[in-house]
Amino acid sequence: MKQRLVDRIPDYVLGDLSEDEMREITKSIADSPALAREAAMVREALTLHAGMLRPIAPPAAVRERLLATLDGVDRFRPFMTRLCEMLDLSEEAVRHLLARIDDASAWDVGPVPGLFLTHFQPGPRWAPAEAGFVRVTAGHAIPRHRHIGPEVALVLEGTMCEDGVRHFPGETVSCGAGSVHGFKAGSERDLVFVVTHSGIEIL
Repeated sequence: MKQRLVDRIPDYVLGDLSEDEMREITKSIADSPALAREAAMVREALTLHAGMLRPIAPPAAVRERLLATLDGVDRFRPFMTRLCEMLDLSEEAVRHLLARIDDASAWDVGPVPGLFLTHFQPGPRWAPAEAGFVRVTAGHAIPRHRHIGPEVALVLEGTMCEDGVRHFPGETVSCGAGSVHGFKAGSERDLVFVVTHSGIEIL
């Protein structure tokens, strides 16, 4: 069963599956860190391979549709089921929140250079915890900090580098109450992740 899912990961990353199949694999990835890492590796490999191909001008209508998808919240469609479960919110509410990522006015400057934040209220299951999106400028480091309560983060774009480990889009990073760590955004592009937390203390 697991091998069958692994074999379908490339089609999943490319969005070439039916809605039911996309939901099935999205749920399986949410339940399996190994599958999440496989999906992230396939996504990165396809991205690198695409960069080596000779450019071919697509038909205007296809190009416009592709750019509209890449520029909008639909680029996060593979994570939608997990985001709804993680934030305890409806898909409509999550899509509305995801639109903030591309809205420069929605971001507040964080307490350290290269850090930007936008906050929102998660569903009732998370009360009184907070939630939000975090953007870290490519190559910038977030200093070591202590988590006041448990934290769950889901990488949406870019890579999170921590102690020699790279977390790719689709991977979940969990921190327990009282834990201490720091991380850095990969140099390729800004790191963006969604997080539920109970506050941190910069050390």
